[in-house]
Amino acid sequence: MRILSGKIEDRMLHIGYYQIVGGLLGLILTLRTFIYESTLSGLSLLFYVVAILLFVFSIYSGNLLRKKNIKGLYLSTWNQVLQLIQISISAFGFEYYSGVFFNIGFEWTEKFIPDFNFGLSGWILRYTENDLNHNSVYINLIPILILYYINKTRHEIEERKQLIESAEKINQE
Repeated sequence: MRILSGKIEDRMLHIGYYQIVGGLLGLILTLRTFIYESTLSGLSLLFYVVAILLFVFSIYSGNLLRKKNIKGLYLSTWNQVLQLIQISISAFGFEYYSGVFFNIGFEWTEKFIPDFNFGLSGWILRYTENDLNHNSVYINLIPILILYYINKTRHEIEERKQLIESAEKINQE
C-alpha cells in the first residue's frame, strides 16, 4: 500500500500547479514593473527582492507538490498563510497574492468603509512617511480554501501512514 493515493496525488498536483502558475504570473508582473521603474531607492529595491523571493517560494512549494513531495504541503501552508491577511496601517503596508485573490475587508480614514477586491497575482510592500492616514485590513478567502485542502490532504496522509503501520504490525505477528 502506498502512502499517497491517487486522490491525494491529484489534489497535490492541482494545488502545486496553482502555486506554480500564480508564482510565475507574479514574477513576470514584478519583473515587468521593475524594468519600467523610473527611480529606485534602496528601500524599493529591497521590496522588489522580497516580492521576487515570495513568488519564487510559491513556485518552489508548488513544484514540490507537483513532484509528490510531502514537504511541499508544509511549505505551501506557509505560502498560503502569507496571503491570508493584507494590512496597511499608517506608514506600513503588506499585500501578497500568488494566484487568484478575493478579499473582503475594510478601509478607514475618517470613515469605516467595507470593501472587497479580486484579481490575480500581485504584491504591495509599502513604507511611506507621507501617507499616514491609509489604514486597511483585508482577508483573502482563496487561501482559506486552499489551506482547507492542504490540511485535509495532510490528515489523509497521516491516516494512511497509521493504516500501513497497523497492517505491517499485524503481518509481523
